[in-house]
This record gives sequence, structure tokens and C-alpha cells, in this order.
Amino acid sequence: MPTTLPALQRKHEAHKTDGNRYLSIHLGHDTYGIAIYDVKEIIAYTPLTFLPMTEAYIKGVLNLRGHVVPVIDLSMRLGLSAIEPDKQSCIVIVDAYIESDDNKNFNTQAGTLLGLLVSSVHDVIRLETEQLEPPPPFGSHIPSHFIQNIAQVNEAFMTILALESLLQIQISGGFKQ
Repeated sequence: MPTTLPALQRKHEAHKTDGNRYLSIHLGHDTYGIAIYDVKEIIAYTPLTFLPMTEAYIKGVLNLRGHVVPVIDLSMRLGLSAIEPDKQSCIVIVDAYIESDDNKNFNTQAGTLLGLLVSSVHDVIRLETEQLEPPPPFGSHIPSHFIQNIAQVNEAFMTILALESLLQIQISGGFKQ
């Protein structure tokens, strides 16, 4: 996975200062967590420009202050039902890691923005290391390599997503499986 040294240093520094803080999001009725140091910003859902001949979970692109940002339906990427955008739907902007087969037209460094369509954003929470458990070897309805941890928050469980695995993109062939 190509990554520049300054990008790695920024991510390491962010991890040290943000510790175990996670953005709590909803996909349907389920709660998931994204490490806060991966999140650049959160915007309200806005209609997207459709891209033909892309995977079904790539919903289109949006213009974010002059940058073209691809947006994926995070629920579909996880193998779940598509999100029907409503007033609570948001797009979480994160860093993605892009690889290109030809290295001609696409950025191959960290720092490429990608939007994640989610049902809603709930909160930023701090989880102690003791609250984080490895994912179970069975029983999950999403691919296990997309799960970093399971955390107990109050009386419920939250699945912490492994964004680096989930968002590895190969330009010529779409997202890696």
C-alpha cells in the first residue's frame, strides 16, 4: 500500500493525540465506529453525480471545495442493504489509499479523499483498551477483515471498522475484495 512518509507521520501524530476516540455511525439500525483520526469532516447528504460502469456501492462523486470526491454507500460495501438517503444521512469524508495499475492518471498516495454515505452520525466516543475485543471468528454478517474490534458501549455492541482494509482501492478493477 503506497504511503508517503509525511502522510504516515501525520497519521501517527493524530493517533497519539486522539487515542481511542471513535466516530459512532449508524448503518440502518446497527452502530459502527470509525477511528476519529481517519475522519476529515462530516457533511450533510447532497445529491451525487452518477458514474457509469462502476460497482453498485459507488454512488457517485461530489464537488468538495473544488475537489472531486468519490462516495460509496458504506452499508453496501459491507454487504448490507443500500442506504436510502434521508434528512439524517451524512457523508463522512476520510483518507483513502489508492493504487493504480497504470500510475498514469491517479494519485497513489495517502491523502486521497473518499466519502462514506452513512444513515446517520451519532457521537464521538472514547473507548478504553479494556472495552475493545477482537472480532469473533464466526457470526458476523460482514467480512471479518473489515472488522478491527468489537466494543461494548453501555448495553450494546459497536463494530469498529478497519478502514485501511475496507477502503483499499484499485482503480482499474474497482475496490479490492
